[in-house]
Parts: sequence; structure tokens; C-alpha cells
Amino acid sequence: MNFGIRKIAENICEKYDYDKQRILILSRQFTGRIWKEIISVETKQYFENLAKDIDNLHKEKYPDYKLKSRRKKSTVNFSVKIL
Repeated sequence: MNFGIRKIAENICEKYDYDKQRILILSRQFTGRIWKEIISVETKQYFENLAKDIDNLHKEKYPDYKLKSRRKKSTVNFSVKIL
């Protein structure tokens, strides 16, 4: 389904002079609202079953896979003194 959500978000950002970075935020908000209020229960059930099937296929293909959390690289702060 393509509702043209990104185009709507772009138009709103142009109309109200928002930053272009807000396009993604607005499109996510619209998508969430559409998913919660408009999409039928059958469609939601279809995608939930599809996600379970994909998860099972991944488990069959990679039985020993474990998600490993990665540490963030620490940033080094440099201070410069001007004499």
C-alpha cells in the first residue's frame, strides 16, 4: 500500500516552513496513525503471521544465531589551550 505519506509530509514541511529533517518524523507519525486507526484486523493479522514465518525461516537457516549487543565507541574529548 502506498498512501503517498512522504509526499504529504514534504508538503506540510514546505507549507509551515519546517526543517526537512521533520519529513521522516511526520511520515512515521502518519504511518502509525494509519496502522492504528485505518488498517483492518485481517491485514494486521496477515502481517503478524508473515513476520512469524520469516522469523521461523531465519531460525531454521541460522540455528545458532544470537544477537550480540555492541558497545558504543567512546569519544575522546580534546581540549586545546591557546597561550
